[in-house]
Amino acid sequence: MLNIMQWVYGVTLLMPYNKSKPFESLKNPLVISLLIGIVIYFLPFQCPVVIDTTIFLITKCNSPIAMFILGYYIAELPLKDTLFNKAAVPVSFVRLLLIPMLSLAGLLCIPSLSFDFKLALLIAASCPVGINVAIYTNRAKGDYHRAVITVCQSTVLSLISLPLMLFIATKLL
Repeated sequence: MLNIMQWVYGVTLLMPYNKSKPFESLKNPLVISLLIGIVIYFLPFQCPVVIDTTIFLITKCNSPIAMFILGYYIAELPLKDTLFNKAAVPVSFVRLLLIPMLSLAGLLCIPSLSFDFKLALLIAASCPVGINVAIYTNRAKGDYHRAVITVCQSTVLSLISLPLMLFIATKLL
């Protein structure tokens, strides 16, 4: 759902108003492959080992590819701009503190979930801004340098916020 919302709603927000066509963004490889994957998942047959192995190996490339892309974008910016930028502070605050705290409050209201499951959900909610923000902004011909700065800053600040959220969670959950 996150990928579909990012490609449909998020990309539409980034596009100029005269080019915004929400359903036009459904015609991209990510959404098409996601839909094919969902169909295959629910079909009553097992994929051949060769296809399963190939998909497994491709998924192992996701993080390294994201790091290469981020490195390419960072190389275009002065280093002092990438680590601290006052305009990116509110985004980092929301992504690293507000969303995890709201998620933690919601998880506290669901006693039937195991501690490990709650902790996994909280870790996912506490992660920094992803590189996909910069990729989508660049694709939409927006100010992707600002998005890269947000990604970098939130990643550095997550070195403090993520352990803090885990500490709080272990005390409250």
